[in-house]
Amino acid sequence: MKKILFSLIVFASLFILSIKTILASGTYGQYGGTTEPGKVVVDKLVRHPQTGVYVDNLGLSDPMYSASATVFFKIVVQNVGQSTLEKVTVVDYLPLYIQYVSGGNYNSAAREVSFTFNDVAPNQKRSTVLQAKVYPLSQLPAEKTILCPLNKVVASSTQNGTDEDTAQFCLKKKPMVEKQVPQSGDPLGLLAAFGSLTTLFGGLKLKQKYS
Repeated sequence: MKKILFSLIVFASLFILSIKTILASGTYGQYGGTTEPGKVVVDKLVRHPQTGVYVDNLGLSDPMYSASATVFFKIVVQNVGQSTLEKVTVVDYLPLYIQYVSGGNYNSAAREVSFTFNDVAPNQKRSTVLQAKVYPLSQLPAEKTILCPLNKVVASSTQNGTDEDTAQFCLKKKPMVEKQVPQSGDPLGLLAAFGSLTTLFGGLKLKQKYS
């Protein structure tokens, strides 16, 4: 009887110790499954130049930005895991033909913009906006009429997970408006010519009247 009682006590102690170990490691789920760690997912969006709606990409068939235009990007971070992400670091790599204006911390030497999100709960989304500006016409390649840069962003957490995304948009260089001379000639020149003819006719009438 003593041996059976001793065995039951040992078994109960080991069972309780196992439960404590599982709970401490965070792998015991609500229904006996495992709890997944936090996982970061990032989405990069660009603002439509006409509607103002943020979209995944803008291609050749979509409205295009022009030289010196302002471009807005939205960066959305989500935790798709079951544990809170203590810190998520986001780095945006500016493409060619645009310059930084505002949002995040800018590293001009590397052309990188960094953001930080703290304590991102499971299924929670965090977002921020980055503002940039297209180069002036004089700084865009002369040999190209349309340019389609690709903006890349990378998000990583200190606990688990790294993800990246891109957003494409297109730039169309608009030609400078030049004044064109009408095919019939300079309007001021024509007016001057009509004035000369009027003076000539007036002179002929005066000459005939007093001759």
